[in-house]
Amino acid sequence: MSTELVIQLIILATALVGLYKAATFKPAESSSDGKTETSPVSEAVAGLLDFVGMFAFMLAMPAFIWAFTAITSNIGSSSTRNEVVQYTIPYEISKEPSQTELMLIAASQIPYDPSRGSALEKVSNFAIQKGDYKMAVLAASSIPYEPSRGTQLEKVIESIEKQAGEKLPNKKISND
Repeated sequence: MSTELVIQLIILATALVGLYKAATFKPAESSSDGKTETSPVSEAVAGLLDFVGMFAFMLAMPAFIWAFTAITSNIGSSSTRNEVVQYTIPYEISKEPSQTELMLIAASQIPYDPSRGSALEKVSNFAIQKGDYKMAVLAASSIPYEPSRGTQLEKVIESIEKQAGEKLPNKKISND
């Protein structure tokens, strides 16, 4: 049973008990010793207040549960997080897609985040091996979880740096 289902069952039980109490409500009987006379208006107001009190008690538990879930639903998210400017690569799949493009399309269509994330990571690694850094960045930036996405993007950057370091000519400083 999920927590949400348990909460809904508690709310339902509380509502049913309150509804039963309201349906079987009988106003308090006044004393018949004859010493105090109460007017019909005051008896009606007292009965009405008892009836409203019964509904207030019945609605108190669902109100507390609603308030608790509303407050705790935002605990994990930070409203003061600074949003970093994100850059995207506009990309359109070619008419005859390559293996890497087909892998990206397939991985992007996986419905569950954990599976999609690991598949996109595989696509990014494959693209890095093939030297297709544009596809590697596209796949890595599509990973749904921030830590995995950051790690994979760092791999792409390191691979690009490594390739660029290999292509640079080796210049020696001469002391002539």
